[in-house]
Amino acid sequence: MVDGASFRLADEIRYITRRAANHDGRVVTIGQLTLFSSETGDAWIIDREDHLALRLARQGDPEPFHIEETDTSFAIDWKGHYRIEGAAFVYTHTRLPTLGARACPNLGAAFHRVLRGCFLAF
Repeated sequence: MVDGASFRLADEIRYITRRAANHDGRVVTIGQLTLFSSETGDAWIIDREDHLALRLARQGDPEPFHIEETDTSFAIDWKGHYRIEGAAFVYTHTRLPTLGARACPNLGAAFHRVLRGCFLAF
């Protein structure tokens, strides 16, 4: 868990996308936000309360995204929504009528632990 008073979202995004580029699974939680990378090289930022999602990297390569940050606030251009179904993280892109799902071992259980407020490392 990152201390809300001393974080820069851009720094956390750089950290999680570097982890994704190294195919290293990590989870960072900041309030209602969770950033995570997977061993497949994907990285995401999600809003756990509103189930919003934005892919930051795919197979180790950065994805285009737009986030604005000032000293006191930030804004995220969310691209879709997510849900957890068993071991699958299911992403729905809201700008196009597509649905993507990737089965990730233990990811469903991992998110349930994160949602309960426990720290999780893949």
